[in-house]
Amino acid sequence: MLKKDNRFEARLRPGERPVLIVVVDTEEEFSWERPFDRANVDTTSIADQPLMHERVFDRFGIVPMYMCDWPVATTASSVATLRGLMEEGRCEIGTHLHPWVSPPHVEQVSAFNSYAGNLPREVEYEKLRRLTNAIADFSGAPHVLSRQAAMDSANIPPNRSHRSVTASMPAWSHTRRSPMTAAPISGAMTNILSGSRPTDASCSKCR
Repeated sequence: MLKKDNRFEARLRPGERPVLIVVVDTEEEFSWERPFDRANVDTTSIADQPLMHERVFDRFGIVPMYMCDWPVATTASSVATLRGLMEEGRCEIGTHLHPWVSPPHVEQVSAFNSYAGNLPREVEYEKLRRLTNAIADFSGAPHVLSRQAAMDSANIPPNRSHRSVTASMPAWSHTRRSPMTAAPISGAMTNILSGSRPTDASCSKCR
């Protein structure tokens, strides 16, 4: 994780207005207080998202980025809602990997494996490949935004390159919930930007 002494205060030039970027983790309905469960794939709340645009986003000229996971990207009703907003120019669409509900389901569901960077690299790659393709198919975008935390190794598929990567909590330690063995931030960002396929692991069950 980032050390506190490596952080610095962002400064704007005189008269320059700050830029607000709204990123929405768009995922299945579940409770963080309960164990992870592959059966939790409902996405009915997505249907109400246009109300948020009418009441807040549209009023302030905000175009949010909806970072979608597998249940959202593969459920017809949620896809229809988000595609409608996107086609009206009211949002952008990206990826947000929840490993426990993303195929292939080859790993044990656990708090440790809920961090994509803790998975074998080939397993993480295949989950991201399938998710990225699903989102690119419904959004029609050749380049997809990615919402991967900085602790994830994020082996982005080369055939569906990600044009932007967000990490909302780069200085936050998650070790109270689960130990992590992910690659350091510099390595993670290198993998994301290069889009290189991992070669140090194999996943025969993924094929």
